[in-house]
Amino acid sequence: GQLYHRQDFGSIIVPNTGGFRPFVAKINGNGDWQWVNAESSGRFGGWAFAVATDAAGNPYITGTMGGGQDSGNTFFGLPFPKAGESPFVAKFNGATGAATWVTNAPTQGFYALSNIGKEIAVLSDGSAYVGGHFYGRGVFGSTTLTPLQYADGDVTMFLARISSAGQW
Repeated sequence: GQLYHRQDFGSIIVPNTGGFRPFVAKINGNGDWQWVNAESSGRFGGWAFAVATDAAGNPYITGTMGGGQDSGNTFFGLPFPKAGESPFVAKFNGATGAATWVTNAPTQGFYALSNIGKEIAVLSDGSAYVGGHFYGRGVFGSTTLTPLQYADGDVTMFLARISSAGQW
């Protein structure tokens, strides 16, 4: 999901750090919050649109991160070398909520919510398929996707596979 203001998850309080921020949380069978991990820098903004878990119970989320990132900053507390509004995927430790890895697919687009990871499915080997859309060109690891034709405001759908280590 995403947060904007301070949010209380039972006894876990996530302070307001400004802007929309993606988060992931775990709740047990009794309805008690176990942990919450929210993007806390407050600079980037972003939304999480889908979550899935692997066989070990580790959650993966996908969504969009805002356009304010600069090379060398962090996202969910991890170094984040790629800048720009883009679809992202992050994996978390199911027991602690700590981010394991985070990566994105830099895009040419800059229209709000035009560069999004919308769906994710995790396979038995820990790799995942991610679906979504982007504006302009999308860079998924060493593969650059460029639509055959697009007009201002058009978006292109994608389906990509990401490894269990977070590599496109």
